[in-house]
Amino acid sequence: MAFATIPAAAIAVVGPIVFGTVICVGQSGDFVYLLVAVLAIVYAIVLLRGVFTYSSEFASRLTALFETEKAVREDSLTQLSNRVAFNEDIESALGRLSRSGEQFAVLAMDIDRFKEVNDQLGHPAGDEFLIQIASRLTRAARDIDTVARIGGDEIAFLLTNVTRPVEALEAAERFMATFAEPFLIGGRSMSGSACIGVVLAPRDGDTRNDLLKRVDVALYRAKKTGPGTVRFFQPADDILARERKALHGDLEKAIERGQLFLAYQPFLDLRDNRVTGFEALLRWRHPVRGLVPPDEFIGIAEETGLIHSIGEWVLRSACTTLSQWPEDIRVAVNFSAVQFQQVSVLHHVTSALTKASVSPTRLEVEMTESTSIAKYASTESVVRSLSELGVTIALDDFGTGFSSLTYLRKLPFARIKIDQSFVREMLVNSDCEAIVRSVIGLARDLGIDVVAEGVETEEQLEYLRRAKCNEAQGYFIGRPMTAEQATALLSGSRGGVIWAA
Repeated sequence: MAFATIPAAAIAVVGPIVFGTVICVGQSGDFVYLLVAVLAIVYAIVLLRGVFTYSSEFASRLTALFETEKAVREDSLTQLSNRVAFNEDIESALGRLSRSGEQFAVLAMDIDRFKEVNDQLGHPAGDEFLIQIASRLTRAARDIDTVARIGGDEIAFLLTNVTRPVEALEAAERFMATFAEPFLIGGRSMSGSACIGVVLAPRDGDTRNDLLKRVDVALYRAKKTGPGTVRFFQPADDILARERKALHGDLEKAIERGQLFLAYQPFLDLRDNRVTGFEALLRWRHPVRGLVPPDEFIGIAEETGLIHSIGEWVLRSACTTLSQWPEDIRVAVNFSAVQFQQVSVLHHVTSALTKASVSPTRLEVEMTESTSIAKYASTESVVRSLSELGVTIALDDFGTGFSSLTYLRKLPFARIKIDQSFVREMLVNSDCEAIVRSVIGLARDLGIDVVAEGVETEEQLEYLRRAKCNEAQGYFIGRPMTAEQATALLSGSRGGVIWAA
């Protein structure tokens, strides 16, 4: 029984003893001895049967234990290590670092377009996308490195024995190169890309929490730069991360504390020389920081989901103000692409219009082209529903993105806005002038109104008027103003006289 878990060893021990005894006893020819020999054989059979039964049960328990351990430490979809195993590997690497000084690197990768594949092709296609990515990354990694899936579309790497930043950079570029070839998903060819954040131990931290926190900060910077970017953690990032966290906490309470407000910048009709509407611009007056630029808090709102409640507040406030203006004046509200994730945005729009008793035709929704409109599968259906409701859809910052003409073909835009970077230089840069003229001509051919942003001089305004641009917006026409100032502006001969003065 001492060899119960090893049947071969049990047979090797029991066999010679039992069968040797049987042979010796059986040779005597005595009946009693023959009976003893038979009993010895029966005993051996019973004994070995017990050994085999116990061995089988032991093997089953061992296999179950192994499978349980594997399930706890392995991602069931990709067969990569999971977060639990990755954390354990980091602790092991930290142990080697303290004992022998063996340095290492931790990389975090965020996969672009994963949500798009899920939404457009379904979750099975999203799973296949991840499986193919995991396979490529595993082949690109060294045998001594760890590749783990620690989130829905987030992959992490532990690179052992890395002593120089250039080694981590070379590995990151190797992983990034795996996205060069398209992926075949559900019979369709899909391109992929990713961003990577990198930290080095012990340079960037000597505890697991510090390393994971800082690699997330480095990954955030990489994502802000754009797809295909690798960023190393920098000490200044810690300060920025703390500031962002504090800003997020303050932003959560900004609405209820009345710190958010809207400023209104006028549109000027270049044919009638009168104000035809205003763009509602979100502002935040922080009690300590003062006016916080939108560029600093809109990104935080989008990442944390606060953009939905803030966007709803902007709609209500803009429509309430609009209800006090003449019937032929409109208000334009900027929508983040993130807001199109929720179909409930339609309810928010109709609710705001109904409560303010405002016609949908007086509301304009501006979508920023530089924001990835195509990132969310629900965008097109929501935009079409808004258009059918009567809301005007405008494409902002036209010319700064990569799919302008595709957007114009697929989505029901009634107005496009030429980005101010082209308008400001159109009188001194022939390329910008050509772009402005081409956009105006394209819009006219498509039956779409066009607004030129960033008009700062009378010369720019006159040029746009000669080019037959529909409307203009900029500091020369009017700086952002309060709702009261906008109302006062409109009270003077439909806005034209006051503007001309």
